[in-house]
Amino acid sequence: MVAVAVYNELTPIEREWDELCSRAGAPPFLRPGWVGAWWRAFGEGTVEILSVQENGRLTAVAPLSRRGGVLRSIADEHGIESGIVAEDGAAARELSDALVERLEGRASLLFVDPTRTGLAELREAAGARRCRALVRTATRSPYVAVDDDWPGYERRLGTKLLADLRRRRRRLEEQGAVSIELGDGGDRVDELLSEGFAVEASGWKGSAGTAIASDAATAGFYRETAQWARSRGWLHLAFLRLDGQAVAFEFAVRDGATHYRVKVGFDPAHREHAPGKQLLHRILEDSFASGVTRFDFLGDDDAYKLEWSTGLRDLLLVQLFARDVTGSVAWASLALAPLARRLRARLRR
Repeated sequence: MVAVAVYNELTPIEREWDELCSRAGAPPFLRPGWVGAWWRAFGEGTVEILSVQENGRLTAVAPLSRRGGVLRSIADEHGIESGIVAEDGAAARELSDALVERLEGRASLLFVDPTRTGLAELREAAGARRCRALVRTATRSPYVAVDDDWPGYERRLGTKLLADLRRRRRRLEEQGAVSIELGDGGDRVDELLSEGFAVEASGWKGSAGTAIASDAATAGFYRETAQWARSRGWLHLAFLRLDGQAVAFEFAVRDGATHYRVKVGFDPAHREHAPGKQLLHRILEDSFASGVTRFDFLGDDDAYKLEWSTGLRDLLLVQLFARDVTGSVAWASLALAPLARRLRARLRR
């Protein structure tokens, strides 16, 4: 027997949801620990956890919220990835049907991985009910496939990059004792996070007001997710130090299969020594030795990431529009906007 339920809080199915994520191979960012921390820090509107159960066993879930009549995934730049978690295609179809039935105007799912179960079923459900769908690439995220040994990967990086790293390392060592610290922070997690957040805020992010330390809600979110990841053995903090002082920092989640590079920062006073690159090189070496299969940079395809990456992973923006007045107006404004821009440009020419 299949049953669909909607929960307005996370706790009723938190344990079953987490177990489903393990069976489905979902990333940390779709688990209730991460989603709950995000909602407590940034959530607006009403939470709607859409779920499917078969004979009392949770088989699919989609963490959503409703704001201004729009059904949205619980994600933004801090969410990193969203979408449906499903045990199999049948469960994904049941959940997709239920999601489309709950449309009131439109739904917007940000950072959906097209390689995971759910996207095809969602588009099929929308088509069956004559709902319009727009699917676009939201970001292209670089990654390193850990499918070679470390010396082989270094050869792919090229002699120019490696020679530059060695030169900058020597110049930094002329300034004092250089050390690298990797680990889960132990009982010093809060202290180390404060140190890392200060390093991140020392650069352009601090000046722009986008650093973690610039916003209490953001800082609280990362502290909560750090403790959650550490409780699972997934937290990975890294520092490059000069005479004990942190000059580069990385906050990562490593779930065994993948190293997710969540936040990074470096002291701009040492820009000429490329502390961020030096730390990245060491973390990558550690990743190869630790048995992960992918090092995921997350975020956009910035030039410095492409120096190290072996591929790009697309994350999509999926928008569904109901066949009502609100949905039709929303679809027209989004779908026809590129055409209108091209027409205006042609007329100007």
